[in-house]
Amino acid sequence: MPRLRSRWLVPLLSMIGAITFLGSATPAAMAAESSPTLRATLSAEEGATGDTLALDLGVTGATDLYAATVRIAYDADRVALDPGAVTSDFPGMFSVSGVEGAIDFTVTRLGTSSGRTGDLSLGSLGFVAKGPGEALLRIDQVTLVDSALVGTTLAPSIGLTYTVASSPSTPEPSAPGEQAVPPTVSVTGYGSGVPRGGDTTFRGSAPQSSAAPTATPPRITASSLTPRVGETITLTVRGLTPDAAHRVELHSDPLLLGEATTDEAGSFLLEATIPAAAPTGEHEIVVLARGLAVASLPITIRAADGATSAPRASATPSAGADGDTQDAAADAAPTSADSTAALVWGLAAVVVVLGGAAIVLMRRRSRRAAGDHGGRA
Repeated sequence: MPRLRSRWLVPLLSMIGAITFLGSATPAAMAAESSPTLRATLSAEEGATGDTLALDLGVTGATDLYAATVRIAYDADRVALDPGAVTSDFPGMFSVSGVEGAIDFTVTRLGTSSGRTGDLSLGSLGFVAKGPGEALLRIDQVTLVDSALVGTTLAPSIGLTYTVASSPSTPEPSAPGEQAVPPTVSVTGYGSGVPRGGDTTFRGSAPQSSAAPTATPPRITASSLTPRVGETITLTVRGLTPDAAHRVELHSDPLLLGEATTDEAGSFLLEATIPAAAPTGEHEIVVLARGLAVASLPITIRAADGATSAPRASATPSAGADGDTQDAAADAAPTSADSTAALVWGLAAVVVVLGGAAIVLMRRRSRRAAGDHGGRA
């Protein structure tokens, strides 16, 4: 009968070692690929006086991005910022601050919302061609802030050029000695991920260059972040417009939780009952003013007492920034890197078991062959 010789053990052990190395190297390789980078593109490379162009900004490979500030320098003699053409795809608030020629574009989530992950669009800044020549738009610094308010500063050194064609009626840029003090810039608004309804404003203000959001976002606190269906929770909202009517809804599919009017300090207190129609799982409590979302708070709805539901990790109370007690969020789902490592180790275990079985079978066959040989002798 054919024998399983010991020479098969070397390739088998080599395979086990390779799989073990792959299991340990895969998470490190995936972590190395997760470093975020800024991307910037212009909608056009040249045009005439009065033409418009857009500077589109985004982040590739973001992890837990709560806020970001992009510092932009541009030739104010040849292009001018169009405040009405500043938009954002980032779900939250955006702002532009600084002076003509040197501005900070900032986006931020609202309240206790979680950070975003993946390839993200931050927004677009519109410009109008102003004077002839080659205009340089330069990005020297980007600050990324996670949901724990920990900032990371990048230096992408991105330079983009836009050429404005000359015309007989276009005046040449003024000499440096005749240049006036550049006007200040301040633009604020809400991202497209938030229901629209408010107006983008453009007004003069003192220059700001802080990496923190230029607008102080409203804040929601709740007596529980893991309420059950039918349970009544207390919502406290601060930082809103004083003496204004607000609507409080449960999203994704909007369910009305109540309506309230802020006091002189811009705050209100609301006793809200989780509707029986609300499905269990992750949701957001959203505060709206004139149809525009101004604050949000992630919550997890559990089944009513006595109803069956999937077990969840227990929440641990934690103190908010203003002293209010909140329930901590449940454990996060495993990352793709953990899943890959688990799969690799599972395959390694299967190979080890098969190798052991092969060795046992080889020994049995060797003993049987030896016995047959002795019997014939």
